[in-house]
Amino acid sequence: MTYRSFAGVIIGIKGGFAEVESGGEQFTCRIRGKLRLTEQEIVAGDNVRLIEKGGEHVIEEVLPRRNFLVRPPVANVDLVAIFTPLVSPDVDLMLTDRLCALAERQKLGIVICATKADIAKDDVSVMVEEHYKGTGYSFITLSAPKNEGVGKLKELLKGRISIFAGQSGAGKSTLINAMMPGLGLKTGEVSERIGRGRHTTRQVSLLRLSEGGYVADSPGFSSLELAGVGPDEVRELMPDIYEHEGTCRFKGCRHNAEPGCSVKEAVGSGAISKGRYKHYIALLEECMEAEKRKYD
Repeated sequence: MTYRSFAGVIIGIKGGFAEVESGGEQFTCRIRGKLRLTEQEIVAGDNVRLIEKGGEHVIEEVLPRRNFLVRPPVANVDLVAIFTPLVSPDVDLMLTDRLCALAERQKLGIVICATKADIAKDDVSVMVEEHYKGTGYSFITLSAPKNEGVGKLKELLKGRISIFAGQSGAGKSTLINAMMPGLGLKTGEVSERIGRGRHTTRQVSLLRLSEGGYVADSPGFSSLELAGVGPDEVRELMPDIYEHEGTCRFKGCRHNAEPGCSVKEAVGSGAISKGRYKHYIALLEECMEAEKRKYD
């Protein structure tokens, strides 16, 4: 009996089988037993080698990963599109900055997506864009009903494995539906009573864009810890902070209470937004407290 061996990418796991895409075709594949016994969980985004034999497709090997995100579990991610709504649920730039820091730690590309622009006040949109002016991140104002910004986002996602992150109710599933008409992902309404979105995405799978590339639709996040990040690492996870630290008076300056701090001078001159600096201090203090607890 003849067989062929070829490579593909896992786009989802269902009922113990893997959905694999290769050369524009999709295959439902059995996972070789020896792979189930390893400590590494097979997830969406994994590059694999499979064989076709007697009409059956079997995953024989999981190829080395470039990276791996634990929550949501996705491998080989290139870009994180971080969604922040310009209206209810309330703008939460602290959460957005936390997600940016986590993406920076994984050395992922970042695009800030300001959603619901069609019902937002102009000054809110300007405020959010100003907040990220010194980061170098791509910034897109989006409105799914008006199709505003959707083409620009598609272009950034082209040829990449991307993940959508952000608070619930920010419009992630709505934007995927706008980019992929007919998909019909479930979208959650925002509870007027508590002002928070309901998680509506049940599992992680890769959705292929018509222009090329994949998007992982993943649950919105309400909080994330910078687990394992030391206090002296925080500034490296915020490019606008890190860019201005070279001329501080003291080596190892944490840009908090130290005199002669070039970062605080940049905040004073407007080169770094006051909001970003405030969130930097919050993350720094969080990591300092976590480090202190390790030795208590």
